[in-house]
Amino acid sequence: MVDLPAGTPLSTDIDRGFPVPITAFVDDAIPGVQPEEPQNTTINRVYTAFLTLRKESRILQGTGPAVQGADGTFSTDEKQPQTGNIIEYRITYTNISEAQSGTGNVILPASNVQIVENGIANGNNWALDNDTNGVIDTSNVVGSATGTGTVQFFNGNPVTLGTDQTGTTAATDVTQYINNVGTVQPTVNGTFIFQRRVN
Repeated sequence: MVDLPAGTPLSTDIDRGFPVPITAFVDDAIPGVQPEEPQNTTINRVYTAFLTLRKESRILQGTGPAVQGADGTFSTDEKQPQTGNIIEYRITYTNISEAQSGTGNVILPASNVQIVENGIANGNNWALDNDTNGVIDTSNVVGSATGTGTVQFFNGNPVTLGTDQTGTTAATDVTQYINNVGTVQPTVNGTFIFQRRVN
């Protein structure tokens, strides 16, 4: 058993596991490992997490005004979209664990990965009518949602399984996307992208 100290960061925050070398050797009369003794060192890596997710956005002009400053570049910074602009969201996921190498190594595939983007919950508000004018603040751009595996579309508030549609109310638009990625093997990364037009 490996007992990591208090305050150990998540592996996903530093993009690596914590190596734990274990040396087996034939001991002689001198305590400790000596260079002439037969020995073998195995390095076990402990991961406190191994799948990273990063959500970024950028602004595309669409039918709105020209994009200002760095708003057209993917980042986690706040953006200033205007009516007619398109907000493109990109979620990047990476399995940071080590790939298969050597003999008898155990790998850490991330299984049954789902990316859920709900525009009316969990801190998101892109499918809400925040200014209460009867029109949701952004609308789905049909055909823009792409990712590895399958993408499901949900409509309404509360959400129900639906179709890739666009409208100006929760009932007629996409209010949740689910990207069913499946298994993400070690060192593999991918993206899920979708776009919303500012109303």
